[in-house]
Amino acid sequence: MSYISGTPISNCGTIAFGTNATVRIQFTINLSKQQNQVVGTSNLFVYTIGSSGSRIERSNTTIQPVNFVTNFQTSADITMSQTDFNNSGGTLFAVFKSSGNIEYQTACSYSITKTNPPSFTLSPTTLPLPCGDTSSRTFTVTPANIPSGAVVTYQWSHNGWSQLSATATSKTLQPNSGTTLPSSVIVTPFINGVSQGTRTSTVTRAPFTTTATISAANSLCSGTTTVSLANFPSGSSTDWSVTGGSLVSIVGQNNTSLVLQRNGSGSGEITISALISNACNQTITLSKSMFVGSPQLSYDINEDLTICRGENTILNNTFIVNISGSNNQTILEAQKITNNHNLFVQGNEVIVSLMYTPPYNYIAFKVRVNNDCGFSDWLEYYVQIIENCSGGGGSQNNFAIFPSPADTELNITVNNVSSINSLEKRPILETLELQEIPIIAGLYDFEGRLVIQQQFSRLGDIQKIDVSDLKKGIYILKIIAKELEETHRIIIE
Repeated sequence: MSYISGTPISNCGTIAFGTNATVRIQFTINLSKQQNQVVGTSNLFVYTIGSSGSRIERSNTTIQPVNFVTNFQTSADITMSQTDFNNSGGTLFAVFKSSGNIEYQTACSYSITKTNPPSFTLSPTTLPLPCGDTSSRTFTVTPANIPSGAVVTYQWSHNGWSQLSATATSKTLQPNSGTTLPSSVIVTPFINGVSQGTRTSTVTRAPFTTTATISAANSLCSGTTTVSLANFPSGSSTDWSVTGGSLVSIVGQNNTSLVLQRNGSGSGEITISALISNACNQTITLSKSMFVGSPQLSYDINEDLTICRGENTILNNTFIVNISGSNNQTILEAQKITNNHNLFVQGNEVIVSLMYTPPYNYIAFKVRVNNDCGFSDWLEYYVQIIENCSGGGGSQNNFAIFPSPADTELNITVNNVSSINSLEKRPILETLELQEIPIIAGLYDFEGRLVIQQQFSRLGDIQKIDVSDLKKGIYILKIIAKELEETHRIIIE
């Protein structure tokens, strides 16, 4: 066996990497056996065992029986990488494998050694430096695998730092300023005057964090209220702001407090924000919500304002109220407008059970809620009763009403031609015959008073009702076509 350079390696000796990244070797393998020993078609493997502890195949030669009667010789040329082996090195050996998968390992193996190259590490590798922090830090170089007798020196660079002390492999430094970030610390090791490259401890500004908190009341009912900043960081400044500012005015402020005054009688939620800036121009924003005035109620956008009578009632009898401006003492209050149902309140939900008393086509109730400032306005619900439906809610309306909400006019058109034709027992396709069926549309206010009534005869057209003179609110539209009768909830804006 020899290195590619021609330098011989003693039999069963040592393959030495030294400090080389790779090594290439050439060698010859001789095999012998008894002439009457049958091994069949066989293989000759060369393996190494390194840092993984498993065999790494380096070469594989197939041997035919005709070529191996008593002796067989082959050559190999392999290249190995230092990274295949840990500091303890490894071994190289050959294995003969017969056609019956019987292995014969050579008694001779070669030790593999390597010499790790010199290395240097600088700690810490990174240093997040908080604003205002001028405490000292120690930076240390740790050398490894230095050749015996070598002379090691270091060249340091640390602008913006003052040196407090030093050893052969470390420096203790202090930032010159708490607000101006010093440079990263750099060291260049030399072995016998030859540079080994630079090592850097990267200095960055640590993120701005604070334990400061905004303290304020949950609501502002009248007059003024003071918002405070607790645990305010020293050397910082505050920029206050308020969203929803038409409800309040800022009448006083400093770094740690804000005085708000309520404007008028409007109500709604505001957000108070404090933008805190430290001496290094880093910022952090703290926010707190406050409700001004009495709470506000609104319909749930996905609410189905219908309810089924009979055994399906319980499947569609819960109505959710959206509440703004509530607090821990908030209670939802509900009252009946019509007396054909029972009410039960649970949290922000109103649960309804029907009674078989008039009116039979809708129910009405109203809700309100309180906070520290008093009660909200009443929010009224008008819910259509569906006599026949499946799945607890919804229905196939015979008429379509649009737009909703409406501001100047309502449009009415036939939505279910089949039902209307059935009133005259005529074929569905005879749509012109629909014109002969009169329709009466009546619009009722909250108290059940008829405010508009209009009769149509041309069902094939879109019919219009002028609502421009009506007050904003919720109305019930009742449509009658012979024995067919249905109601719709209408919002006028």
